[in-house]
Amino acid sequence: MPLDPDAAAILQRVREAGVPPWRSLPPVEGRVVYRNRALLFDGPKLPAGEVWEAAIPSADGDIPIRVYRPEGPPRPIFIYLHGGGWTLGDVDTHDAVCRRISVASDCMVVSVAYRLAPEHRYQAQLDDVDAAVRWLAAHGDELGGDPTRLAMGGDSAGGNLTAGASIRLRDAGGPRLALQVLIYPATAPWFETLSYHQNAEGYWLTRKDVIWFWDNFLGPGDGAQDPYACPGIVEDLRDLPPAVVITAGFDPLRDEGEVYAIRLRRAGVRVAGKRFPGMIHGFVALPTAIPAGERAIAIIATATRRAWAPTRPA
Repeated sequence: MPLDPDAAAILQRVREAGVPPWRSLPPVEGRVVYRNRALLFDGPKLPAGEVWEAAIPSADGDIPIRVYRPEGPPRPIFIYLHGGGWTLGDVDTHDAVCRRISVASDCMVVSVAYRLAPEHRYQAQLDDVDAAVRWLAAHGDELGGDPTRLAMGGDSAGGNLTAGASIRLRDAGGPRLALQVLIYPATAPWFETLSYHQNAEGYWLTRKDVIWFWDNFLGPGDGAQDPYACPGIVEDLRDLPPAVVITAGFDPLRDEGEVYAIRLRRAGVRVAGKRFPGMIHGFVALPTAIPAGERAIAIIATATRRAWAPTRPA
């Protein structure tokens, strides 16, 4: 299938803006470029009830969060983990997608500003996510949410952290998530899949970008053997939360996300998988610029509502 015209238009705007490659800059400068690139496609903000900043305490210091809460009674809690290769991104760059998930799913979204690499290598990010989940499971009602109904999701690096944290929580005996949403997730530092070679250059995220991101995240050492940092290497995927796995046809990460979905199904996990064949990496975080992003959010909303629906008696 050819590149979708909406995706092609996004790529053209990036080329015209002269945005430099992230890996050509120090991470601090790359974060500014990433933010400015996101702002190229920033449309009117979707009203999402009450929105405010807060922080979650942890052993390593406070973890900043942004909360999106619909009006009315306590809502289920969807923890969102932004993308950006564990190096870039923040609650601002992913504001649009969090607003739309909150409205479409009628849930309270908590966007977590976990620590970034390379200043903080793995497992700092996973530790922040784990601390956020545990705090929300115990104190989510203080924010106006329902801590008995928790889901988590994220895009790219955020999908990686969602998958890794889901395994880590399973191994630790909880808290239990009702759903994990993996949007074009990075699952392991393997760079020789067909999609890495088909989409190595020219489609927003490049193969060289991903290698740079993994190097920032793992650093020197044996991180590539850590099952929580690299969920794609985990052999036992049983008893994990139901999953939504969304991939894009013109994305280096396409194949590893789809293989992970297949392996989850083989382990008995319920999976709703969807490839958007004409799309590029990052499209779900640009729902105002790419209509396919809205369709992906509708899939996520359907799955979240189903995950939180009362269980019918047999």
